[in-house]
Amino acid sequence: MGELVPQDNSFAQISNVLLGEGMQKQLALACTRSVTPERMARIALTELRRTPRLLQCSPSSIYGALMQCAQLGLEPGPMGLAYLIPYGTECQFQIGYRGILNLIWRSELVSSIQSEVVYEGDHFEYANGIPPILRHVPSDDREVGAKPTHAYCVIGTTSGGWVSRVMTFDEIEAVRGKYSKSRNSDSPWITAWGEMACKTVIKFTAKRAPVSAEANQAISLDDMSEIGMKQNLGSTIEVETQEPGESKD
Repeated sequence: MGELVPQDNSFAQISNVLLGEGMQKQLALACTRSVTPERMARIALTELRRTPRLLQCSPSSIYGALMQCAQLGLEPGPMGLAYLIPYGTECQFQIGYRGILNLIWRSELVSSIQSEVVYEGDHFEYANGIPPILRHVPSDDREVGAKPTHAYCVIGTTSGGWVSRVMTFDEIEAVRGKYSKSRNSDSPWITAWGEMACKTVIKFTAKRAPVSAEANQAISLDDMSEIGMKQNLGSTIEVETQEPGESKD
């Protein structure tokens, strides 16, 4: 059975604000892609239902994280584009694996991007150089539960250049241990290790590639989240709060 829909005053008040005229106007200014302000607000409410711990966060941080999603044109939720993550009383924006790919593809200077996990039994060779060498042939008879050994990312540029990065399993786990604050069973590091490994190596590669300003912004915010820094996304959000059912004079 799923979690009960939160019905307390916090949910009702946040719902009232998100669907209210003030926030809808701000979301309309922020939304730059196909998503509409009302859809973004309702997606946020769905996330509050799925993760009631978000209601322990300050409303301002929830609005700020949602505004960041709107500005980047990424819907938060299970699609893996972006997430609203509760850290104590702070809701933080976190980029997803599919979201970071989406943002990188927006750069007019990027011609291709590929990221994969290498498993025991795969043929894999790589070497730095000009040009670099990277060859990965997945095993046709890979065993179920085969251990991952590496993850890599290669970004091609429209000028014909390549930016690549290879990380070993131990290097990825070191990043996870140093920066990932979540130890919950539903953490993506538990449920989708491969995607998180690819996201990690993509971030390292993108910092040396001509990616979009949006991608750089999302990566910077994601880094802040991982090291425990406050993103302060709610500091510029000024929305007039109103109790549910309350009328204005």
